[in-house]
Amino acid sequence: MTFAADGNGYALTNDGNQLIRFTTGDNPVVTNLGALVDRSSIAAQQKQQVQDPYSFRCIPQVHGASKDVFENVLNVFLREINSVTDNPNIFPDEDLIVSGGNFHGQPLALHLDFLSIAMSEIGNISERRTYQLISGQRGLPLFLVKEAGLNSGFMIPQYTAAGIIPKPALLQVAGNICVTEIGLSVNSHLGPS
Repeated sequence: MTFAADGNGYALTNDGNQLIRFTTGDNPVVTNLGALVDRSSIAAQQKQQVQDPYSFRCIPQVHGASKDVFENVLNVFLREINSVTDNPNIFPDEDLIVSGGNFHGQPLALHLDFLSIAMSEIGNISERRTYQLISGQRGLPLFLVKEAGLNSGFMIPQYTAAGIIPKPALLQVAGNICVTEIGLSVNSHLGPS
């Protein structure tokens, strides 16, 4: 784990820190991290800095918020996949045919836009942790290699991550706002799906 390798994670040893904020996603993240790393050994480490970098100490908040978004999107998808989205809809008992708007993809589009933002944040914070590991701070060698300069070590993976990060951000122009009018105004608000 990056926060253990970098001597970070002291805040994760204090369960009370998570309990005073009334969110749902970050608590399971803390539990999962605690299962992966011996939190007592992190707490026993001599603290060299007063505060850990945000990219380490905010893992539960960022990952947890993204987890909440993912679960919300999953619920919307399950609801939509089990809904009738045909048009027109036929109600034989009432001898009725209704041209409605159940086909419109706005519920999915809004949530997918939100999901793309949440997933991008996971990438952003991950790249920042990678940078912290190779930056030669906190007793770790520069680029995590003995002879930095002669050997590039883990410089290229961080460069690659830093190069990838802007791409999702550029694609995050909300797809649901790009609607046009077609069909002689019958389709006056074209669904984004």
